[in-house]
Amino acid sequence: MRWMLLLSDEYNFNFKVPEDEYLQVKGESWPRYDDYIYNNYNGISDSIRYEMQGRLSNDIEFDNIKNKLKFIEESVYPITRTWHNWIEVEYKYRFAFDQLIEAKHTPHIGGTFDNPNNKTLLLVLEPKTAYKAIVKYSIFKTTNNFNKPNEFIQTSIEYNEECLQLAKSNSHIKTMPCDSLFSSDILDRTWYEELVTYFGLTNRYEDASYIHKIWYSLTKNAEREIVEFFNELYKQ
Repeated sequence: MRWMLLLSDEYNFNFKVPEDEYLQVKGESWPRYDDYIYNNYNGISDSIRYEMQGRLSNDIEFDNIKNKLKFIEESVYPITRTWHNWIEVEYKYRFAFDQLIEAKHTPHIGGTFDNPNNKTLLLVLEPKTAYKAIVKYSIFKTTNNFNKPNEFIQTSIEYNEECLQLAKSNSHIKTMPCDSLFSSDILDRTWYEELVTYFGLTNRYEDASYIHKIWYSLTKNAEREIVEFFNELYKQ
């Protein structure tokens, strides 16, 4: 969901690595740091720019919708993302983008959620759907009750109830069910428009639909692959 929000024009920017990191990996034919910061690549060949992209792991071009879609498709939701590396890819970029839109997966609400100056959205999901969605990525974890379905589902029920109560008593908090995201590769337009309206962001439904379709396809592929993996592992 965060990537849908970041498609908005309000979040056009570039992530640039600090100067000390740049100088550590800088190649002989690379531009000066000041030129790199201001995207001045006059006289820099495509091969050098490709080399820079490979070695500057924190350099992210996110300054227009074309670059945003390219980055999300190639780096966030690449075709290789599946059940056994989903969390690894998630945390590769999560902390950088938390600076813009903070996202948490926790049944314990607190911290910045308590700030009345921050608009907060709490997503609620049918507990069995939530378990089915997360367990394939966390099957080897021993925390958060991922290996105890009944406990996880009970925790999810309590979390949903807490969300609803918080929204009733705090004007800066809103709840939205997100079941529709897990039931179809077609993004629910009404749901999406309610989302961006709440935050006052640009409506980019077509682009958000494209990202949702990629995400949905990867989640379904992850489900198929984990079933195939364990079927093969325990095959008689």
